[in-house]
Amino acid sequence: MVGLCAFPAFLTRGDDAALNDLLDHAAYIAALVGSEHVGLGLDFADEDEKDFDYYGYDERYYPRPPWRYPRGIASFADVRNIREGLEARGFSGTEAAGILGENFLRVFAQAWRG
Repeated sequence: MVGLCAFPAFLTRGDDAALNDLLDHAAYIAALVGSEHVGLGLDFADEDEKDFDYYGYDERYYPRPPWRYPRGIASFADVRNIREGLEARGFSGTEAAGILGENFLRVFAQAWRG
């Protein structure tokens, strides 16, 4: 499974990431490994500079807080925009549902059986 991260630095160069960048990422990875192996790992965090230092983030990859998230997917309330965007890009309803969580549920169920 590959969890799609919505952290702007993982989606595009610069600070102007948007939902379309996350959708581009989803389409690219799905083309490589199949949509059944793609899920959301949005990496939303409400951390401050003290947390940044405590957890040892590397400034080469994560800028210091406060963090901004991509336009159109700036919080958990915007997750619904992902389904619409995936389907607009040609993902079926089943594929979109998988990416939105059912793929991870399938993998968890398989792992927890054994």
